[in-house]
Amino acid sequence: MSCSRSTIFPSKSLVAFILLVSSIINAFPFCLGMEEMQLARIPGTKRAKALYNNHLRKRDGSIITMREGDYYITTIYTNDESVEYDVIVDTGSALTWVGADPKNPYVRGPSGWATNQKLQVVYGRGRFEGWGYIDSITLETQEGSNPLTVNAQFIGQATFVSYFPSLLDGILGLARKEASSMRDRQGNPIPTVFESLYNEGTIKHAAFGVYLIPVNDRGVGEITFGYYNEAAITSGVNYVPITNIPAARNHWSVDASVMYDGRTILNPTAAIVDTACSLIAMQADAVSVYQTATGAAMDSEGWLTISLDQYDNLQTLSIIIGGQSYDLSPNAQIWPRKATYVGPIKLVVAGMSETRWGLGIGHPFIQRYYVVYNATSSQIGFASTRYTGSTTN
Repeated sequence: MSCSRSTIFPSKSLVAFILLVSSIINAFPFCLGMEEMQLARIPGTKRAKALYNNHLRKRDGSIITMREGDYYITTIYTNDESVEYDVIVDTGSALTWVGADPKNPYVRGPSGWATNQKLQVVYGRGRFEGWGYIDSITLETQEGSNPLTVNAQFIGQATFVSYFPSLLDGILGLARKEASSMRDRQGNPIPTVFESLYNEGTIKHAAFGVYLIPVNDRGVGEITFGYYNEAAITSGVNYVPITNIPAARNHWSVDASVMYDGRTILNPTAAIVDTACSLIAMQADAVSVYQTATGAAMDSEGWLTISLDQYDNLQTLSIIIGGQSYDLSPNAQIWPRKATYVGPIKLVVAGMSETRWGLGIGHPFIQRYYVVYNATSSQIGFASTRYTGSTTN
């Protein structure tokens, strides 16, 4: 669930979409290291629907979400859709769980039942503990579109949570099922939500596409379950296999290297492509080389910062995947600024403490390139979008 975390744990017809809307707060973003944040519970999906309707074409099976703080969230329901939960969308962890907010506890639906499995997940400094259930869950869909419901999904009920964003309810885990240590009675990995949608015949393929838009370009985006949104891309999709590096091959990870201004600063390594990561996180040696090359200073909160003059001299940061160079322009390397912002410019590159990967590919990349996660073929695909060269940060 982060770039810096340890995680334990019929006919197909619909193509479904989760929509994502971004906002920003001034907190140092960790790749879901479960840093505490103060967020206000707001009617997020209603705001997301309004932005979506004004910005993207309406599609069948649309699921509405938005970004709060450093995380993209969506709404899911239990108990015959009578209880709703705002959950973080996370391709880095496999377990879906709710109940982090004690004012909004998990309510089991009429078809739900307890598995009597005790759960524990560690995310950086944070921790989730709880119990397992099998229950029906529904993802928030756009008005007038077909619902997306999993009739029998493994879900966690939180009994203890630490260092989790306040007033959020849990996590929608979209990692590969192999990333989880949880097993059913036959010893098989427990399917994640998108795999359950496929197994129950709701979507065509055990795959989904992620389309995030830079924060200052309204921040609207979508997740497409069952396929990918061809209208969102401006190039073909380049697929690469999941990495063979043993420690990372059960996750959404690829082999990648990094260059800055045409110079290699990170040799080929396992890279996790993570929707719960708000940074480009790299091994410490690579960050040091990047800092020297950019002339950045590190502030008291751990950000790399540059002046406006240094920004004017910033060069391209390239992530090399499958022989293809995915370039991040100078604007893509900085934290989004408000129109009235004055002061040092924050860079989105940071160090990575997680040892399974040498690189964490988070929002700064995914907001510029469309990503397809394909569990059936064990591949990840990448394509450019109209926002690949956006300069709105």
